[in-house]
Amino acid sequence: LTEGSEVEQEIRMFAAALADDTTGALEVGALLAKFQARVLLNADAPLPDCDVAILDTQSRHLAPQQAQASLFRAASRVRDAQALWIYKKTDSTLRG
Repeated sequence: LTEGSEVEQEIRMFAAALADDTTGALEVGALLAKFQARVLLNADAPLPDCDVAILDTQSRHLAPQQAQASLFRAASRVRDAQALWIYKKTDSTLRG
């Protein structure tokens, strides 16, 4: 799809991205804004009220068990909201 195409405007689905920190979450949001997606970042609003929910798990510097629990909570939230696609944003330096 190209920006502004008619096909793009007709396709609306609920997806989610899970990031390990705010920088990663904002990076995904900025990329999606280019395509005019309705992005919700870390809000308590009902998730399907957007095209893409981006959840920051704040897990990059947590101990492995804590990071796993944080990611599990976020993944459960988007699963319960029936996201059609879930993207796990990985830190480009592979820290998270």
